[in-house]
Amino acid sequence: MIDKVDRSQVPYYLLYCAQRWLQLVLDLIVAALAVVVVTLAVKLRSSTTPGSLGLSLNNVLSFNETLTLLLQYWTQLEVSLGAISRIREFSDQTPLEPAPDSPAVLTDTWPEYGGIEICDLNARYTGANLALSNFTISIRPGEKIGLCGRSGSGKSSLLSILLRLLEPLNGSIIIDCVDLTCIYHKTIRERLLSIPQDSFLLQNTIRFNLDPQAEYNDTQMITALSKVSLWPVIEKRGGLDAKVTSNSLSQGQKQLLSLARAIIGKEKRKINSKGQVLGGILLLDEATSNIDTTTDSIIQRVIRDEFSVYTILVVAHRLDTILDSDRIAVLDSGKVVEFDSPETLLSKDSAFSALYNARNMKEL
Repeated sequence: MIDKVDRSQVPYYLLYCAQRWLQLVLDLIVAALAVVVVTLAVKLRSSTTPGSLGLSLNNVLSFNETLTLLLQYWTQLEVSLGAISRIREFSDQTPLEPAPDSPAVLTDTWPEYGGIEICDLNARYTGANLALSNFTISIRPGEKIGLCGRSGSGKSSLLSILLRLLEPLNGSIIIDCVDLTCIYHKTIRERLLSIPQDSFLLQNTIRFNLDPQAEYNDTQMITALSKVSLWPVIEKRGGLDAKVTSNSLSQGQKQLLSLARAIIGKEKRKINSKGQVLGGILLLDEATSNIDTTTDSIIQRVIRDEFSVYTILVVAHRLDTILDSDRIAVLDSGKVVEFDSPETLLSKDSAFSALYNARNMKEL
C-alpha cells in the first residue's frame, strides 16, 4: 500500500522540483537584470536621476513576480490539459454498456414480488478466474437470504451481476419472470435497491444526496431520516440543506443515510393500482461490517419493519447478522455448497457451522 502511495506521489514531486528549478532560474535572471540596471546607473550617473534608478529597480522586481505567476499558471494549465486528455482517452476507450437486443416491456412496479431464479451462471472479472462458476440458486419472493463464505467465494460478485456491474459470460437470471439481460442497465439500478459496504455521498446537501432527481417533498425525506434515527443529528446541522463533506458524517451515519435513501426509493412504488402492497429486492453488501453495534441494531430494525415484504440478499461479514434469515447460502469458489435454514445448517456438521464456530473462536 505504501509503495502505491509513493508511486502516486512521484509525478507531483517531479512537478514541484521542476517548478523550484524554474523559480531559481527566474530569480537568477532577475538578479542579473538588477545588476545590469545598477551598473548602467553607475556608468551613466551623470545622465540619470535617483528616481529613475529606483523606478527601474522596482520594475525589475515586479517583473520577477509577474514571471513567477506566469510560471505557476502555465504549469497548472499543462497539468489540467493532461488531465483532460486522459479523461477523453478513458471516455473514448471505455465501451458503453450494451443495450438489450430485445428490450422487455416492464410494468411501472417491476419487480413486484422479488422472485429470483439463477441457472448455470458463469462470470469473471477481466484477466481473472471465474468469480461465479455454474452458479444456480432459486429464491422465493419475500425471502431474506444470507450470503456467506470465505473471501473470494463470489458473494459480492453475485450482487454485482444482479446490478449489471459485472456481465455474465453465460447462464440466465430471471427476476419476476423477466430475463435480466432484456432490461436496460439504468432501469435495473433504479428498480433494485442496494446499500454498499462503503456508502458514496456527493459533496452537496443532504437533500440532494437523498433525492438527486427532486422527486420527493421535505416531509417524505424527514420521515425517512426519522425512521433511521438520523433526523435529530441532521436537524442540528441545518436540516435538509446541510452540506455533506468528507468528514461531516461517520461511517455509521453514512450507512443510515443510504438506508434512508432506500426507504424513499421504496415509497415510490409501495402500492400498485389494485391497492396491493408491493415487494421488491434489497441488496446489502456487508452494509454493517464497519459500524458499531448501536447503528447495526438500528439498521436491522429498520430492515425488518420497512422491508418485510421485500426479497433481501445480505452479504455478511458478521455471521450473527444473518441468523434471522429464512435461508443461508454458503458460497465457495463461485458455487453454492450449502443452501438451507440457519437452524438446519447449525444443527449439523456443515460448512456454515464451521465458519460460524471459527468466527466465534476468533472473536474470543
